[in-house]
Amino acid sequence: MDPGPGLFFWGSGALSSVLDNAPTYLSFLSAEFGAFISPDTAATLAAYVKTHGADLTALAGTAHAGELGPALSALHAHFPSALAARSISADQAQMGLLLGKPLYVNCLKAISIGSVFFGANTYIGNGPNFMVKAIADQQKAHSPTFLGYVFRFTLPYMLPMLLLVWWFFFRH
Repeated sequence: MDPGPGLFFWGSGALSSVLDNAPTYLSFLSAEFGAFISPDTAATLAAYVKTHGADLTALAGTAHAGELGPALSALHAHFPSALAARSISADQAQMGLLLGKPLYVNCLKAISIGSVFFGANTYIGNGPNFMVKAIADQQKAHSPTFLGYVFRFTLPYMLPMLLLVWWFFFRH
Protein backbone atom coordinates (compact mmCIF):
# COMPACT_ATOMS: atom_id res chain seq x y z
CA MET A 1 0.00 0.00 0.00
CA ASP A 2 1.37 3.39 -1.02
CA PRO A 3 1.47 6.25 1.48
CA GLY A 4 -1.19 8.89 1.02
CA PRO A 5 -1.39 12.64 1.48
CA GLY A 6 -2.48 12.34 5.13
CA LEU A 7 0.66 10.43 6.06
CA PHE A 8 2.84 13.02 4.35
CA PHE A 9 0.92 15.89 6.00
CA TRP A 10 1.18 14.54 9.56
CA GLY A 11 4.67 13.10 9.08
CA SER A 12 6.25 16.23 7.63
CA GLY A 13 4.32 18.31 10.14
CA ALA A 14 5.50 16.33 13.15
CA LEU A 15 9.10 16.60 12.03
CA SER A 16 8.70 20.29 11.18
CA SER A 17 7.51 20.93 14.73
CA VAL A 18 10.99 20.09 16.00
CA LEU A 19 13.13 20.79 12.93
CA ASP A 20 13.28 23.74 10.54
CA ASN A 21 10.93 23.78 7.54
CA ALA A 22 13.44 23.45 4.70
CA PRO A 23 15.22 20.24 5.79
CA THR A 24 11.85 18.72 6.65
CA TYR A 25 10.48 19.55 3.21
CA LEU A 26 13.54 18.16 1.44
CA SER A 27 13.49 14.99 3.53
CA PHE A 28 9.86 14.28 2.76
CA LEU A 29 10.23 15.23 -0.90
CA SER A 30 12.99 12.62 -1.09
CA ALA A 31 10.69 10.16 0.68
CA GLU A 32 7.96 10.86 -1.88
CA PHE A 33 10.40 10.26 -4.72
CA GLY A 34 11.40 6.98 -3.08
CA ALA A 35 7.80 5.92 -2.52
CA PHE A 36 6.43 6.71 -5.96
CA ILE A 37 9.13 7.28 -8.57
CA SER A 38 11.31 4.47 -9.85
CA PRO A 39 14.83 5.57 -10.83
CA ASP A 40 14.43 3.42 -13.96
CA THR A 41 11.28 5.33 -14.97
CA ALA A 42 13.01 8.67 -14.44
CA ALA A 43 15.97 7.47 -16.56
CA THR A 44 13.53 6.25 -19.24
CA LEU A 45 11.85 9.67 -19.29
CA ALA A 46 15.19 11.48 -19.57
CA ALA A 47 16.27 9.17 -22.41
CA TYR A 48 12.93 9.65 -24.17
CA VAL A 49 13.23 13.44 -23.98
CA LYS A 50 16.81 13.29 -25.26
CA THR A 51 15.66 11.24 -28.26
CA HIS A 52 12.16 12.59 -29.00
CA GLY A 53 11.82 15.89 -27.14
CA ALA A 54 8.18 16.71 -26.38
CA ASP A 55 6.82 14.53 -29.21
CA LEU A 56 4.01 12.42 -27.76
CA THR A 57 3.37 10.45 -30.93
CA ALA A 58 6.42 8.23 -30.37
CA LEU A 59 4.86 7.12 -27.06
CA ALA A 60 1.78 5.59 -28.67
CA GLY A 61 1.64 1.88 -27.96
CA THR A 62 4.71 1.75 -25.73
CA ALA A 63 4.70 0.18 -22.28
CA HIS A 64 5.51 3.53 -20.62
CA ALA A 65 2.87 5.64 -22.39
CA GLY A 66 0.66 5.84 -19.28
CA GLU A 67 3.49 7.17 -17.11
CA LEU A 68 5.49 9.25 -19.54
CA GLY A 69 2.59 11.08 -21.22
CA PRO A 70 1.44 12.96 -18.11
CA ALA A 71 5.08 13.51 -17.10
CA LEU A 72 5.84 15.11 -20.48
CA SER A 73 2.84 17.40 -20.06
CA ALA A 74 4.14 18.41 -16.61
CA LEU A 75 7.62 19.01 -18.02
CA HIS A 76 6.11 21.15 -20.77
CA ALA A 77 4.30 23.24 -18.14
CA HIS A 78 7.14 23.57 -15.62
CA PHE A 79 10.42 23.11 -17.52
CA PRO A 80 9.67 24.20 -21.11
CA SER A 81 13.18 25.41 -21.96
CA ALA A 82 14.85 22.19 -20.76
CA LEU A 83 12.27 20.15 -22.65
CA ALA A 84 12.79 22.20 -25.83
CA ALA A 85 16.55 21.73 -25.50
CA ARG A 86 16.01 17.98 -25.03
CA SER A 87 18.15 18.00 -21.91
CA ILE A 88 16.26 17.48 -18.68
CA SER A 89 18.12 16.63 -15.49
CA ALA A 90 17.35 13.61 -13.33
CA ASP A 91 15.70 15.93 -10.79
CA GLN A 92 13.51 17.48 -13.49
CA ALA A 93 12.54 14.00 -14.72
CA GLN A 94 11.53 13.01 -11.19
CA MET A 95 9.54 16.22 -10.72
CA GLY A 96 7.83 15.70 -14.07
CA LEU A 97 6.79 12.21 -12.99
CA LEU A 98 5.49 13.57 -9.66
CA LEU A 99 3.65 16.51 -11.20
CA GLY A 100 2.07 14.28 -13.82
CA LYS A 101 -0.09 12.36 -11.34
CA PRO A 102 -2.83 14.03 -9.25
CA LEU A 103 -2.22 11.79 -6.20
CA TYR A 104 1.48 12.63 -6.19
CA VAL A 105 0.71 16.34 -6.55
CA ASN A 106 -1.66 16.12 -3.58
CA CYS A 107 1.09 14.41 -1.54
CA LEU A 108 3.49 17.19 -2.55
CA LYS A 109 0.95 19.77 -1.35
CA ALA A 110 0.59 17.86 1.93
CA ILE A 111 4.36 17.91 2.42
CA SER A 112 4.54 21.63 1.67
CA ILE A 113 1.69 22.59 3.95
CA GLY A 114 2.73 20.24 6.76
CA SER A 115 6.32 21.45 6.66
CA VAL A 116 5.30 25.11 6.88
CA PHE A 117 2.23 25.13 9.12
CA PHE A 118 3.52 22.81 11.83
CA GLY A 119 6.65 24.92 12.34
CA ALA A 120 4.66 27.25 14.55
CA ASN A 121 3.85 24.43 16.99
CA THR A 122 7.03 24.92 19.02
CA TYR A 123 9.84 27.39 19.52
CA ILE A 124 12.34 25.10 17.87
CA GLY A 125 10.23 24.30 14.79
CA ASN A 126 10.53 27.80 13.45
CA GLY A 127 13.71 29.88 13.64
CA PRO A 128 11.96 33.25 14.14
CA ASN A 129 9.94 31.81 17.04
CA PHE A 130 13.16 30.77 18.74
CA MET A 131 14.75 34.16 18.07
CA VAL A 132 11.77 36.06 19.52
CA LYS A 133 11.87 33.80 22.61
CA ALA A 134 15.60 34.51 23.07
CA ILE A 135 15.11 38.27 22.69
CA ALA A 136 12.17 38.25 25.12
CA ASP A 137 14.20 36.28 27.67
CA GLN A 138 17.16 38.64 27.30
CA GLN A 139 14.91 41.64 27.89
CA LYS A 140 13.39 39.90 30.94
CA ALA A 141 9.95 39.86 29.30
CA HIS A 142 7.67 37.00 30.25
CA SER A 143 7.47 34.22 27.69
CA PRO A 144 6.08 30.74 28.21
CA THR A 145 8.31 27.71 28.66
CA PHE A 146 8.58 25.15 25.89
CA LEU A 147 5.76 22.97 27.25
CA GLY A 148 3.84 26.06 28.36
CA TYR A 149 3.87 27.25 24.75
CA VAL A 150 2.69 23.87 23.51
CA PHE A 151 -0.16 23.63 26.04
CA ARG A 152 -1.15 27.28 25.89
CA PHE A 153 -1.01 27.91 22.12
CA THR A 154 -0.36 24.78 20.08
CA LEU A 155 -3.00 22.45 21.46
CA PRO A 156 -5.93 24.89 21.74
CA TYR A 157 -5.26 26.95 18.58
CA MET A 158 -2.96 25.16 16.15
CA LEU A 159 -4.20 21.59 16.55
CA PRO A 160 -7.84 22.36 15.62
CA MET A 161 -6.69 24.34 12.58
CA LEU A 162 -4.35 21.53 11.50
CA LEU A 163 -7.12 18.96 11.95
CA LEU A 164 -9.43 21.04 9.74
CA VAL A 165 -6.78 21.36 7.04
CA TRP A 166 -6.23 17.59 7.13
CA TRP A 167 -9.99 16.88 7.15
CA PHE A 168 -10.78 19.08 4.16
CA PHE A 169 -7.74 18.38 1.99
CA PHE A 170 -5.75 15.27 2.91
CA ARG A 171 -7.85 12.62 4.67
CA HIS A 172 -8.21 10.30 1.66
